[in-house]
Amino acid sequence: MVVFDFILKHYVMILEIVGLWILLAISVTVSKRTVVLTSFASVLLLLNAIAYDVESYLQTFETLNIWRPILTQTIYVLYPAILFLTMQISAPVKKQYYWLVLIPEIVNIVVCYLSIWNGYVCSFTKDNHWIAGPLRYLPFAVFGFYVVVFMVQNFVYFSGYLIKDRIASFLIVFFAAAGAAVSLAKGETESLSALFAAAILLYYLFTYIHMSKVDHLTGLLNRQSFYRDMRIYSGMITAVASVDMNELKWINDTKGHFEGDNAIKTVAECLRNGMRLRKTTYRIGGDEFAILFFGQSEDKVKNDVEEMRKQLARTGYSCAFGYAMKGERETVENTLIRSDQEMYVDKSAQREAVIASGGQLHRRKSDFLPDEPKQE
Repeated sequence: MVVFDFILKHYVMILEIVGLWILLAISVTVSKRTVVLTSFASVLLLLNAIAYDVESYLQTFETLNIWRPILTQTIYVLYPAILFLTMQISAPVKKQYYWLVLIPEIVNIVVCYLSIWNGYVCSFTKDNHWIAGPLRYLPFAVFGFYVVVFMVQNFVYFSGYLIKDRIASFLIVFFAAAGAAVSLAKGETESLSALFAAAILLYYLFTYIHMSKVDHLTGLLNRQSFYRDMRIYSGMITAVASVDMNELKWINDTKGHFEGDNAIKTVAECLRNGMRLRKTTYRIGGDEFAILFFGQSEDKVKNDVEEMRKQLARTGYSCAFGYAMKGERETVENTLIRSDQEMYVDKSAQREAVIASGGQLHRRKSDFLPDEPKQE
């Protein structure tokens, strides 16, 4: 009967969590890490709801039960922990900052559980009355800290993508945090579990949709996203750049595909950074990339291409570049054709420069015709 009452009381939250678990079971575009983190966060959310209900039941006792302060501090600890875990789903904290960001929750855990004896966060009288301690706002301050970090992390992580992704992630976090703040201010904490479940479900769905648009090796947007964005944002695009990596086949043949993948990721990072203009970078093939520029002049596009060349030169890899400015009445597709043509001109010039300097072009055996001499 107790279990049935719990299910009826938290039916919405349970339905959201079950729906989330179904999505996790059938997901194919998200990483195993994302699935594990999302599952763990949802389990903690379920445990938090159970702890809340049991603690509420213990409030009805005329004398203090030892489990009430333990459960109260557990609830204070779990909400920031759930938020921290959710934050790692799609926009994880960088390794060098991970423990620094985790410190507030570690302090919160230590202080809260010590409060069972010293009452710094809260204490209870023998006749079962709650008394606020000097650090009663610590759990809420830690929760607020993670909300801010969450928003900043999302903005930084999605800065390399289109602005709609940044706005979507921001709104999910903002409205969930605002709802939690209003509930806490009104003392209606009973609805927090359902609110958190809805927020995690929405955030996972957003992550799932976002990952379907992303190339999993490089983190750049994929070919499907490129052609979709060409169509949707044609009026905002002012230039297109075509990029083709040199000698990837040779790297794969001589050093293995693992080194080839590392080379592709290194090149992608150089193309993603550039001069941090309003641009979006895509991987549209094995060693082929494309860049859409929004509202940028030719001088800025040209300077960005040169900056990407410089960054590549420091890595030991090279690419052929071509760009074209979109004409006033020109389609983006035609601009792409012209940028491709410029890229092929650049690739040919680079090959000729290598030959002229006495260098060697690395090629696969399958690239040679039967009657063509092989380079040793």
